[in-house]
Amino acid sequence: MTDRIHSRSRGTLYGLCIGDALAMPVHWYYNRKALFKDYGKVTDYLAPRNPHPDSILWRSTYVAPNSKGEILHDQAEYWGQKGIHYHQFLPAGEKTLNVKISQLLIESINQNGGYDSDDFLKRYIRFMTTPGNHHDTYIEECHRNFFANYARGMPPGKCGVDEKHNGKRRITGDRAVAESA
Repeated sequence: MTDRIHSRSRGTLYGLCIGDALAMPVHWYYNRKALFKDYGKVTDYLAPRNPHPDSILWRSTYVAPNSKGEILHDQAEYWGQKGIHYHQFLPAGEKTLNVKISQLLIESINQNGGYDSDDFLKRYIRFMTTPGNHHDTYIEECHRNFFANYARGMPPGKCGVDEKHNGKRRITGDRAVAESA
């Protein structure tokens, strides 16, 4: 890889992490007045605040079919409650779960010299099923569906499903992608 491409790749990854951490406390605010009241103009890393006035986390559900699908851990008690911030326990400057999963993918690629689906899926499953690896309350539907399938005995490379909300996301043995809608 040329120095220029390497530099751009590093810059892209740093930008991903910085942008995610800056945006984390204001995720899913739909009312601009509430957003400004709670955070003002966001120019630095901030911690999320409860209650989240626009949170619809209470409408999301996930019940692990068995212990192989347990990914909510200590965050399960907050599901089904109104006003809960999606990232309530992340400190200012912390990355969200999806960026942490992206980092797992990058680590796998770097250590294997390219994409190795078996290696990435092992890392992903270990990360998500180990309590304390992250403190994000919200786990997106693509991850919940993957682990519901995994808990039902499907091979990891076949557990991914299309998610039709904010775009398409799929975790599979062949790829780990986020596609725009």
